[in-house]
Amino acid sequence: MAKSMLAVIAEAAGLNEPQRYAPAFRAAPIQPAPPPARELSLPEQIVQTWKTDAAIRAEFRDLSTYAAWRTGNAAKAAGLSVVQFKAQLPDVNADAYLAKHPQADPAIVRKCAETWRLSPDIRGEFQTFEVFAAYSRANARGNARAFGE
Repeated sequence: MAKSMLAVIAEAAGLNEPQRYAPAFRAAPIQPAPPPARELSLPEQIVQTWKTDAAIRAEFRDLSTYAAWRTGNAAKAAGLSVVQFKAQLPDVNADAYLAKHPQADPAIVRKCAETWRLSPDIRGEFQTFEVFAAYSRANARGNARAFGE
C-alpha cells in the first residue's frame, strides 16, 4: 500500500501521528443556488415597503398618499407623465374576468393574470388580457395551436 504524501513527510519529520496534522477543514457539500427572486412590480413594492417600514408609515398619513408619491417618482424617472406611466402598468383583475366568464377555470385565469403581470413579451404579443386569457383557456383544452404547426 502506497503512503500518502502527508504520511511520508510526517515520517521524515519523526511524527508518529500524521493524521493529527492533517487539515481539519472539510468542504461543505455544494448546495444548489436558490432560484432568483422575482422582481416585484411597483404596486407590490409599495405595499411591501408600507408594511415593513415604520418610518414611511410615520411620514405619510396613509397608503394612498405614499402610493401616489412613489408613482410620481417612478413616472418622473421614466420621463413620463403620471397618466402615461399608469397606462403602462399591467393592471389585471382576474376576479372581474371570472365574473364575465363564469365557465372559465379560476386556476387557469389566475395563472394567466400572474403571467400577464410579469411578462412584457406576453403583453406585447396579445395586446389585452382578455385575448391572452382566451388563448390560454383554449390551449388548456387543446383547441389552440401556434401558427405554422
